[in-house]
Amino acid sequence: MRFIAVTGLTALCIGLFAYLGVSRASGLMNGPEFVAALNNYLRLQYEAEFYVREFENELDLMVAEKEKFPSRELDPLSTRPYAELRRLWPLIVFETDRLAEAYQAFLESGGGEDRLTLSDARRWLTSLTEADQLQILPLLLKLKDISGDHGPFPSWVDQSNLGALFRKNEAEIASKAAAYAGASRRRSERGAIVYPSPDSAGNFTGNLLPENVYVFTFDDGPGNKSTLRLHKVLTEYRDPLHRSGAPATFFVLIERVERAPDVLEATQALGFRINNHSWTHPDFSKIGAAQLRREIVDSTYELKGYLRTSFRFFRCPYGACFAPKVPAARELIAEQGLIHAYWNIDSLDWKNIGHPDRTVSLVIKEMQVRKRGLILMHDIHESTVDAAAGVLKWIRSRNEAGAHLQMLDLENAVDLVNQLGS
Repeated sequence: MRFIAVTGLTALCIGLFAYLGVSRASGLMNGPEFVAALNNYLRLQYEAEFYVREFENELDLMVAEKEKFPSRELDPLSTRPYAELRRLWPLIVFETDRLAEAYQAFLESGGGEDRLTLSDARRWLTSLTEADQLQILPLLLKLKDISGDHGPFPSWVDQSNLGALFRKNEAEIASKAAAYAGASRRRSERGAIVYPSPDSAGNFTGNLLPENVYVFTFDDGPGNKSTLRLHKVLTEYRDPLHRSGAPATFFVLIERVERAPDVLEATQALGFRINNHSWTHPDFSKIGAAQLRREIVDSTYELKGYLRTSFRFFRCPYGACFAPKVPAARELIAEQGLIHAYWNIDSLDWKNIGHPDRTVSLVIKEMQVRKRGLILMHDIHESTVDAAAGVLKWIRSRNEAGAHLQMLDLENAVDLVNQLGS
């Protein structure tokens, strides 16, 4: 079976590599670069496999604990393996779509005559074991969906239940999953390019994101009616790349959390990421050391209490970590294990209250210029909710026309940058 599968995959990917090999001038990957991308995809899948196994172990322990202590509240989704799976999920989806998009482009272009990269394709494909092929099954299915029956695929690729094949390859899958996950941890410890730090590594602006990747961030909430209405806009959004809503990250103020804890709880229950924006939203360049500590350190502890979990980011009010007090503020932020999140697309919605069309126009133009980035908006304004809906409508129209505008939450965006950068 392995010979049949590899032969079919080779036939399938010859055109891919030919296309990528002759398209270097347009900025696409050449053969060796594409092999590196495929290797990265295989690594991500094995890493996810490891954490699924770890998650299952956690569940077994919780089942036993629940039987012993029936009234004890346990939350499997608060475990580290699940957090790692949440991190890996969008990365795998992103890479699957990126590789499939290259194949789609080949089919539409008719390919090329350059076969210099065929040896790269054959070398990589013939190195795959059946266990490896099972790990890249999502990509194989996507490519088969694009190309139909052109180029034979593994005979098992369309089967809905491959349990016997997975069991047959269990030892190899388990061994490789552990090895890839261990290597990933060691690499992340020494190779991350965005991490808590008072210097530039600890300030994420969005400029490092891959092209066509965007992050919606909403500051100063929770509001009441406006934030709840924004929830509806985001969760009901659909386009060809986003089948279950638009991700977003909220930076909240403790003074508003105290007034609307139910809205914070609703935001968290819907799966949106929540991070810290200080206690009262002062200009950090104009306050003393004691208040600065309350706004950063005390508010961080307070928000963790409300969320009953940790978070990874802090955003200075007005972005005012670029003033004479930068060292004090940024050092306190890093000491809490947090990354400062700035932005590189400003909606200026605070200036256009009641004029959402103008905000939509500004954001779209900035997206067209930047081609990537963190979008700053404020969920306390009703007109911002309308503006967010307008920007999403534009993204939907672009993706339905064949564009590839990907939305991520901030946590997954930074993980993506660190994965690609390492």
